[in-house]
Amino acid sequence: MRNNEVKNTQKLRFPEFLNDGEWEEKRLGDISDVRDGTHDSPKFYSSGKPLVTSKNLLSNGNLDINNVSLISEVDYEQINKRSLVNIGDILFGMIGTIGNPVRVKFDGFAIKNVALIKEKDMLLNEYLVHFLNSQYIATKFSILNTGNTQKFIALGQIRNLLLPIPKLPEQQKIANCLSSVDSLITAQSKKVETLKEHKKALMQQLFPSDGEEIPKLRFPEFKNAPKWEEKTLKELAENLDNKRVPITSNVRSKGDIPYYGASGIVDFVNDYIFDEELLCISEDGANLVARTYPIAFSISGKTWVNNHAHVLKFQNKCTQIIVENYLNSIKLDDFLTGMAQPKLNKAMLDIIPIPISSEPKEQQ
Repeated sequence: MRNNEVKNTQKLRFPEFLNDGEWEEKRLGDISDVRDGTHDSPKFYSSGKPLVTSKNLLSNGNLDINNVSLISEVDYEQINKRSLVNIGDILFGMIGTIGNPVRVKFDGFAIKNVALIKEKDMLLNEYLVHFLNSQYIATKFSILNTGNTQKFIALGQIRNLLLPIPKLPEQQKIANCLSSVDSLITAQSKKVETLKEHKKALMQQLFPSDGEEIPKLRFPEFKNAPKWEEKTLKELAENLDNKRVPITSNVRSKGDIPYYGASGIVDFVNDYIFDEELLCISEDGANLVARTYPIAFSISGKTWVNNHAHVLKFQNKCTQIIVENYLNSIKLDDFLTGMAQPKLNKAMLDIIPIPISSEPKEQQ
């Protein structure tokens, strides 16, 4: 199938629609009211009406109304004369952030450089928002993108988008199915976030606080065990950095062996330099400060590691797990060098203090 074609038959279809024939192909602009917000630059104020732009459209389908500029009531009314946003409308990023369709759940804001799609008789926005989130649309607009330094999609390109359209009952059935999955994902994500917060609180009690030698929370059988010790990473683990080998992307031979960098797997290669349980710790990169991803992560089996991650070998797997979790729970700013590009060099890595129980069974 060529990139500009949409397939009108489905591999998976609800049984009650099997005899409904092929879906019709329609231009979005013919079956929806597609317009955009202002292209002017109104003056911003410390209070007023919210002005939503592409940056406020989140990839999870939500609208970030907290990080917005505020405009006057006069400008708000002027913008909404041509692009009044109502609940149920779809917003689609046109400049900077392309896509990230959001089905509006509340109103009371104006829009700038954002496409506004209003529902008409033939097409349900509840169905359309899922289609606009598909890989087909992502690929389509990556090809059509006309911007150079800044990504940009014209309103005409959105209006000319060809869509495969089933009849309204099938649209509703598909929308209900996908929305139920989205609800499940949201619920599970909330559970995961709750567990992460629980673990964070637990970590603060399972490790001694600064200046203390005993954790606030200790398993009953170790109430009378010796105080915890503070050891450096150099004392706890063998550093294998000298065995790392970086390979530039253009000379890597593809395979199925993980090739690790500062934040995890960056490629797969056909050879390995390690074949054991190890702990990798980010050596450089903004993530050392931002902590979007774990800076410490365990690897095992046949692996290859480049020079952007330190490699440590522990005698005791329990010690490795404790160190991994501890490093991911604390800030390392005092051990970092470099301004534009944070770096955790070997000398500073070696002296990071780790609180650890001297009792192997307590570690376990």
